[in-house]
Amino acid sequence: MSLTRPLRLVSGLFATASVCLVGARLAADLTLTINGKVSSKPPIVQDGELYIPASALKSAGAQVVQTGDHITVALSPAAIVSQVKGGEGNIEDWLSNGIWRLKVSKLELADGTYSATLEVCNISNVTTYPAITGFTDVQLYNEKGVRLNFAPGSDDTWTELKSFDYAPGGSLVRTLKFDAKAGGTPTTMLILVAPDALKKEFLKSKGLRFLAGPSFRVHLRAP
Repeated sequence: MSLTRPLRLVSGLFATASVCLVGARLAADLTLTINGKVSSKPPIVQDGELYIPASALKSAGAQVVQTGDHITVALSPAAIVSQVKGGEGNIEDWLSNGIWRLKVSKLELADGTYSATLEVCNISNVTTYPAITGFTDVQLYNEKGVRLNFAPGSDDTWTELKSFDYAPGGSLVRTLKFDAKAGGTPTTMLILVAPDALKKEFLKSKGLRFLAGPSFRVHLRAP
């Protein structure tokens, strides 16, 4: 379950902020992911409040500065490393269309399915979700141009990725699986973004615009 909770300061060890917690859950053994980065230190719950270690915020890119008895936390979107301008690039590249950035990694074949890890991050300044901005489909093709179908369960995974409410700088990482029955080797993944008139009105109302072609094309091996 994903949630956004207010965080409070405790004895200088935890920082006040509001962040997107991906994978956190209110249970005895909490785990914590911030901006796609897994923290080695878990959060804690006390008196109904959720507390996040300052070290976890720092490792996710936040600036945590203590001046005397005051602590300042500055949160920003995750740093963009080796990002390719526009929506076309290679596996392991960060690609951006001005509202979203994403990366495809870890293409693997096992038990008759190809799996690929997809990370999606909101680089806008408003909380939103991919589907309302026009995300429609993800397609995997082999070297012959034959499309590989989703393996069971991945339809739901893709729906989660495009329906999750991403805070500014928030990200989500999921593994998509595709049936390998079509044969061949996957060479291209397309993430289609095609906003209709209603979605274009939404983008306009939020001041959001694509700085490049909205769809993504990922080359999964060297041409």
